[in-house]
Amino acid sequence: AKNPSLTIRQAERDAMGATHEDFGAGLCRLWKFPQNFVYVTGYHHHPLDLAENNRTLAMLVHVADLVAVKAGVGFEMVVEIDEIDPLIMKESGLTEAHIAEACEELPRAVEEASAFMNA
Repeated sequence: AKNPSLTIRQAERDAMGATHEDFGAGLCRLWKFPQNFVYVTGYHHHPLDLAENNRTLAMLVHVADLVAVKAGVGFEMVVEIDEIDPLIMKESGLTEAHIAEACEELPRAVEEASAFMNA
């Protein structure tokens, strides 16, 4: 990850032979989680690779991941994609206003959740 010429996913592949998506989907299968969990963990960075009827939740997690990066919350390194694909916006029904609002509200929501968890 320290090599700026590699994406996180490339660094994961080089170091471990698989990405966090591969590991997540594999664990979901092993633990017999619902198939939607396999889709989300395995495709949250490329949800459009899923069949249209299986991609909604993966698209929303993908968008949430990018919103968190933009808002500076959590893991802040861009994995490979730093903009939301227009097709994802269209299929999910999200607008730029939704994204802007989520970016604005996320730090407060994280702070509130952290306070709740530490109470």
